[in-house]
Amino acid sequence: MFEDLKDKVVLVTGSSNGIGEAIVTLFAKYGSKVVITARNAENVERVAKICQSVSPFEYEPLSVVGDMTVEEFPKELVNSVIAKFGKLDILVNNAAIHDDSRILDANILEHYDKHMAIIVRAAINLCHHALPHLIQSKGAIVNMTALKKPVFYGPCIAKISLDMLTKTMALEFGPKGVRVNAVRVGATETEAFRRGLDLDEFNHTFLPQIPLGRVAKPEEIARPVIFLASEAASYINGALLPVEGGIMLI
Repeated sequence: MFEDLKDKVVLVTGSSNGIGEAIVTLFAKYGSKVVITARNAENVERVAKICQSVSPFEYEPLSVVGDMTVEEFPKELVNSVIAKFGKLDILVNNAAIHDDSRILDANILEHYDKHMAIIVRAAINLCHHALPHLIQSKGAIVNMTALKKPVFYGPCIAKISLDMLTKTMALEFGPKGVRVNAVRVGATETEAFRRGLDLDEFNHTFLPQIPLGRVAKPEEIARPVIFLASEAASYINGALLPVEGGIMLI
């Protein structure tokens, strides 16, 4: 299954831990040539070693350390990908930050700007430089958004904006052979999730709202990303795929 992913060049942002790590590792397992990028050099190299070890062809990943919010970095990142591999087939916009900003917080605008910069502005900037290559390869984009109930202002607003970016690009670039979809992620067991969690409050307030009765594992988020990027989803464009255990049913 997913044999078409062999030798595809896949760029996953924010891929040094958590969901991003699970995504890029799974692409490597299917024989893709992967690009790992994030701000933490140690974690980037750790994930690169994992990806090479699980690759059926022992492909060496491209590791690029940098900050997606620095305006020139996305251009440099794409140039590095093309210089090493000569093409780009799949882009996964996964970079994000997490906090519980509220509108009465004294620094709410600072939180808002940070979320918009990394989740929306960086994705637009990266797509701007990546799309000419994706058009050439008839590739795919998967944006990692979130099924967030309206609680935290920064992440909610930014992720909804990314939903609309997904639909807008799907309309514009579908006719040019590039499919653009999104995975709307629910609560997932990652380090970032645990770090910002009051476990008692979560178990009492939020967990009962998930019909499956648990949070996702990162691998359970990665598999739908693989599907949307593959030829198995060749007629899916502009979709916002919920992967959230049914929480939006309640």
